[in-house]
Amino acid sequence: MSGYVYVGGGDTGPMAGAEVGRRVAMDSGGPPWLVVVHTLDRVHVTRWPGRLFRVAAVAPADADVRESLRRANEGFAPSAGHSRAHAVDVLAELSPGVLFGPAGEEVARVADAAAALTPAAVGRLAPACTDAGRAAYAAAWDRWLVDQPNPGPYLGSDHAATLLIPGAGRVGSPIGHGFLAVHAAVRASALTRGGAAAFTADRRDEDGEDEDTEERGTRLAPAWSAAADALLGAAMVLGAPDLLEPAEAALLTAPWRLLTGGAR
Repeated sequence: MSGYVYVGGGDTGPMAGAEVGRRVAMDSGGPPWLVVVHTLDRVHVTRWPGRLFRVAAVAPADADVRESLRRANEGFAPSAGHSRAHAVDVLAELSPGVLFGPAGEEVARVADAAAALTPAAVGRLAPACTDAGRAAYAAAWDRWLVDQPNPGPYLGSDHAATLLIPGAGRVGSPIGHGFLAVHAAVRASALTRGGAAAFTADRRDEDGEDEDTEERGTRLAPAWSAAADALLGAAMVLGAPDLLEPAEAALLTAPWRLLTGGAR
């Protein structure tokens, strides 16, 4: 069985030092296992940057390990889209941009910018992010949804902050897990370069009570949140341009052009 393994930056697991042509194996004969994703559209990107490998699972030589692995995999339905492995042969290293659709390399550029975000860059991006731009981003989501297998529960909702809708269809968004990658990279930059000022002290509802939807102190502060919205808009335009009218695309790329010195 062949498939894919994505290794996020900072990962210290066995795949962290993977090289093409080499075999990577777990030290033990039991869990934790390597997880092999069967198709590119099922690969989850929760940290950026990272490395993407095409691998082939290798059957364990030891009978006890084979049996342990068989039991570990027997609970997965075919629709799960992944399986566990004790060892893999690394066949190729791919550009992670392939995970984000036909224009994935453009989305990867936005994710790279998010990963390099500084307070100074946030200061340029945040004022350029507008409510009209957020509305254009939300409208693009609705246009994408109408072509998905299960759009009904989601059409017409406020998608100004949406990153993924897995219930609508298999790919989850117009650019796969691209929006998740961009947002995760912004949060990582906020943690490493923004300090305490990059996050709000808490989040309260209209009655003044702490909300349970997000832990205190983990919500991006308004400027960093606006910068994240600006980069999400750029990712939408560059990754799924057919979903936007020219005027909407211009709105969403205005902050990006400020960041990149006019380059799209």
